[in-house]
Amino acid sequence: MTALLRTFMAILAATTVWTVFSGATAEAQVIQLDELPGTERPLMEHTDEVSDRLATDHQSRHASSEPQTSGPEARPDVLLPLRALHPQSGETARYRLGGEFDEARFVLFVPNTSVDSTLRLSTFSTVNVLPEQSRIDVLVNGTEVGVIIPENFNAFRTAELSLPPGVLKEGRNVVSLKARHTHRVSCGPEAGFSLWTEVALERSGVTLAAASLDADILGFLSAVSAQTARGQPISLRAGEDVELQDSATKIIARISKALGGIPPSLALEGYYTTEAALPELARVTSLPEGMVLEDGFEIRRGGDGAIVLLVEHDAHDVAGQALLDTLPDSDIEALPPQLSPGTPIRLADLDQETIEGRGHYIREALDFSLPLDWLVLASQKARMRLLYRFDTSLPEGSLLLVKVNDTTVRLLPLDQAGDAGRPLPVLPVDFDAALLTPGLNRIIFEALIPGDPPDRACDLRDDPVFEISDRTTLFVPDSPSMSVTGIERVLTHLQPSDLEVSERAAARLPAGLLPQLAAIYNGAQGPDAAETGESYRLTIGTLQDIPQVTGGLVTAHLPAFREILTTPTGTAANGTGNSPSEIRFGSMNAPSWRLSLPDRLGDLRGRLESWVEVLWYGDTPKFGEWLHDRRAEALLLQPNPDRPRDAWLILGPDADPQTIVASLARATWSPEGPRGQVSAYRAETGWQSWTSHSRNVVLHEPITYKNLQAVLGNFASAQPWAFIVVIMAFTLCSAFVGMIIAALAQRRDR
Repeated sequence: MTALLRTFMAILAATTVWTVFSGATAEAQVIQLDELPGTERPLMEHTDEVSDRLATDHQSRHASSEPQTSGPEARPDVLLPLRALHPQSGETARYRLGGEFDEARFVLFVPNTSVDSTLRLSTFSTVNVLPEQSRIDVLVNGTEVGVIIPENFNAFRTAELSLPPGVLKEGRNVVSLKARHTHRVSCGPEAGFSLWTEVALERSGVTLAAASLDADILGFLSAVSAQTARGQPISLRAGEDVELQDSATKIIARISKALGGIPPSLALEGYYTTEAALPELARVTSLPEGMVLEDGFEIRRGGDGAIVLLVEHDAHDVAGQALLDTLPDSDIEALPPQLSPGTPIRLADLDQETIEGRGHYIREALDFSLPLDWLVLASQKARMRLLYRFDTSLPEGSLLLVKVNDTTVRLLPLDQAGDAGRPLPVLPVDFDAALLTPGLNRIIFEALIPGDPPDRACDLRDDPVFEISDRTTLFVPDSPSMSVTGIERVLTHLQPSDLEVSERAAARLPAGLLPQLAAIYNGAQGPDAAETGESYRLTIGTLQDIPQVTGGLVTAHLPAFREILTTPTGTAANGTGNSPSEIRFGSMNAPSWRLSLPDRLGDLRGRLESWVEVLWYGDTPKFGEWLHDRRAEALLLQPNPDRPRDAWLILGPDADPQTIVASLARATWSPEGPRGQVSAYRAETGWQSWTSHSRNVVLHEPITYKNLQAVLGNFASAQPWAFIVVIMAFTLCSAFVGMIIAALAQRRDR
């Protein structure tokens, strides 16, 4: 009996020791580096056996003895988020619907129709919104699915809308939000600026079980969308024999075009990498040279449940194109339509329906594009034949402003009772064609309607304040094929291979920033792409690279460039009192007039100098004046006029790379992007640009009798000082010749 008891106690002790040892082992950190499959046989011969883990993946940071913790079935549900088609400047995770009326479109990418039939929208509104008279209509693929009342005033809260059967389709879905806000206590244009509702995009969308993300193209794109929404970059893994930058650009550009919005952020890694803090949903793996896949690429599920795009060493173009070919729809991010100069074009021909303006501050925009080799700098006129009407009973002082690229060209009263409520005769609106630029342009119809009364909530008005008919025509004069130097021209012509990063920037900035930026400009072409073998170039640098930037523009203002990138805030110097120019002669008695005479003469000299500068250089401010008290997170420079194809992107120490990427992506579809020779970016203001008065004008066609006048007009307007010198020299030569002829005539008479 004693021997039996001793045997039992020994077994129990051994079991206890084994259990403790096993538990400690399970909790120890394990990083397993799986070997790549051998390359002596093509990978396609044993596709049923090779998993993504075998090719590229790593084991979990904490190994577990429980099999149910691995694989997609153990993961929580995945939120397939909304992606803004046109992200707002300075923000990628939020979208703000502002004013009394606003509308925005988002992309919802789903792999299949087995997703949850509930659409979640997380919103947060200002307390100025009156919920009883406010609403947000929600449409999916043009079908209204519900209404949200903006009443979350202290935090983001989620509303759930049931989706009708069949409203969602595989791939891209367009979700439209139409907001109508009413101010709680005020009415008028000022009240509209304090009305907004923010949408948290990373919390809005539909959910899907992780196991329902199939290992196919739609499943991969959906996983990418979900992963980027939670702020996690997409990893691209490859060996040392793969050019990561080039491979990443080819893949990420196609992913961006498929999903819409800005390109997702990237993490460039080797095959063997420690586990990320947040499990990956998707990644891309580039196989070593010699490993072959049947179609050049393959999509599989990794051992950690992630959906992995496996790509052959040199098949990234093929894989990227396959991502797009799977989608049945055409490009949902169509660029603004191109207007053909020299002939009147109806707004309907620019895919623009009748424009309806609603609210008390209204800003309706019409975007269009002109050819990149179109250039008018002289006094030619463009004309809009405007067909419009406005509503009855509008308050006194109601105005409609017609703007071309933010310059007002016509002011129309909307408080004339005799003209209200009926279509008005065609109104010719002439404006300087020089207000238009090659590439993207914007015509704005801006209305200001006073509150009636202004000190209480506005009465609901169902009819639009004004309508601009789609039969309105726009005529832009033709021009010879010419161009002028500027940052916008460099960005328009960039190819992915034209981007490079400095050594200092490569050490400080994320490795995936370069291919992410390059994906924005993938495939861009310009009219002079084949004229010369010299390519365009954009160099990404940091503050420490500014002394290396060659060009007099930077060298002469080096301290100012450093200051605007390093000073977080700045206050303009505000003088007190009146300057001499503000004092009038009539406000002084005789003695003070005589005492101030020297100052008045000095002020007169200053005015004369300013007048000569405007005559000589135009109304462009001096660069030093433009830089004064300016602050920026990033700068785009075209520093050397002798190298107009080169530009620098300088990121300040506080710049958020993802915000800069979003702003440059926005510039591909919005006229609000950088231009000129220097452009400064701040999240609050976007890109603000300075244009030199001595830009170079280039003619891309032979001079003929028909285009001579337009060519000379452009050169004279771009470089008036040179034109004046030529005219003066010609005048002096003519006078000299005339004097010689007169002298010879007098001798002959004698």
